[in-house]
Amino acid sequence: MSGRLASGLYLTAYALLAGASVVTACGGTGTRNTNPNTDLSTSASSTSAGESTSNSTGNDTTAQSDTTADSGPSCPVTCPASGSNTIFQGAAASGACPSSFSFNGSTQYWFNYSDMTATAPAAAADHGGCDTSDGCAYHTTGSGYTNYGAGVGFTFASNAIFDASSYTGISVWLKGTTKGTRTAGYSAADNTVHVKFVTGSPDDAGVDPRNGDDFGLYCPTTADDAGTADCYVQCQIPFAMLQRDGFHSVDSGAPDPATDMFDPQNLVKVQFEFSSYTDSDGGVPVPVSFDLWIDGISWMQ
Repeated sequence: MSGRLASGLYLTAYALLAGASVVTACGGTGTRNTNPNTDLSTSASSTSAGESTSNSTGNDTTAQSDTTADSGPSCPVTCPASGSNTIFQGAAASGACPSSFSFNGSTQYWFNYSDMTATAPAAAADHGGCDTSDGCAYHTTGSGYTNYGAGVGFTFASNAIFDASSYTGISVWLKGTTKGTRTAGYSAADNTVHVKFVTGSPDDAGVDPRNGDDFGLYCPTTADDAGTADCYVQCQIPFAMLQRDGFHSVDSGAPDPATDMFDPQNLVKVQFEFSSYTDSDGGVPVPVSFDLWIDGISWMQ
């Protein structure tokens, strides 16, 4: 299957790994883990720290939410991260939400990035989290991106390498909508976000040798095909399912995509990318737009 990035480069999508299974999100088969918060107001501020220059999009594995039919959203009271395994949980706040969070004994910051074809994403902690009625989450909005798209992310050790090898993946709760995005195999898919795991080289101060062709997996941002954004949905992302697109090869100095394996010992950051879709016939891409809330991020063991 072939696809084309907005830059005009033609890429060949790599086949799914043999035996790779689809992740059942929403907390388990036959259930829908969602949350009743419906505030989708746009944040006016933008936070940027350690801004990524990644220009990659896509991978070949898709995490899907359970879409058991019902008469409407049935949301749980909370969707917290998992106790001691918590990476990020929007704190309850009667005033402004905090712009940073504590992880592994130090302060970490979210950042945003884009292909620079439109204004940088608005991104900041904002009320509307999935833990309590006055809880916070990380909220980002943007529109008009016509190259690879845009995204937000956070570091684990202020852009230094973090060893995550004692875990098997991460779980995250998402709420919102996207337009003009894609999923596995370079297929068009609204309401989808590419969760990317950026690693670094221990011999080069944490610099990513893959130059944006990062390991990742796609997650749905809504709990049903209609694209309603009333509730949070959970996406569970095992490290074993992460893959690269392979558009950076050994000729560009990147590891060989055919043999490269994700190494959780060298994790630097996680990015939530709204990756654009362009059809293989040279059509004009639909500008990427998004309104997404992120909360309840925790390690899987």
